[in-house]
Amino acid sequence: MAFVAELTGRAVQTVSRWFDAERSGLPDLESYLRLCSGLHCSADWMLGLSETPSGKSPSRTSKEGVVERWMVDLLGNLRDEFHGCELMRMSGDEMTPKIFDGDTLFVNRDIGTVFGNGIYMVEWKGRTMVRRVECRIGEGFALSCENPNYAECLVKDTATARRMGLRFVGKVNGVIRAVHYWAQ
Repeated sequence: MAFVAELTGRAVQTVSRWFDAERSGLPDLESYLRLCSGLHCSADWMLGLSETPSGKSPSRTSKEGVVERWMVDLLGNLRDEFHGCELMRMSGDEMTPKIFDGDTLFVNRDIGTVFGNGIYMVEWKGRTMVRRVECRIGEGFALSCENPNYAECLVKDTATARRMGLRFVGKVNGVIRAVHYWAQ
């Protein structure tokens, strides 16, 4: 939701209403225009009225048509694979080399607590961060980073986590990274 809020210039609370299944709301026209522009797609495609993000019919012979069809298929596969996940951006180098600053994360916000070992998005001390969570029998759970420059934090139980102000936002189910190779 933070990504969509940034694209549209709206508050996260406003954007969250657009995705709320129970109390859903629609974006105003200016927000919708900014969203389409930021995602480089047509309003028709966003509404499901066009097969391609550009709004043009794909041409089987043109290179542009082939690329657009491939992108539509890719976006459809990602939507199916990560259904219900929210797109969020990684901020910081704590999870490098597994997840880099600026990577796009697929976060399942349907869980409000630790659901097995894995990588989670957490809120703590007014900051949203990504941590590897490992449940340890008799010790509690450890929050750690992939980057060895950051210390591990051991939390005894969920009651201790609440007292600390630690909140589990969701489980990270996937990541997308653009890798650039520059000619030398």
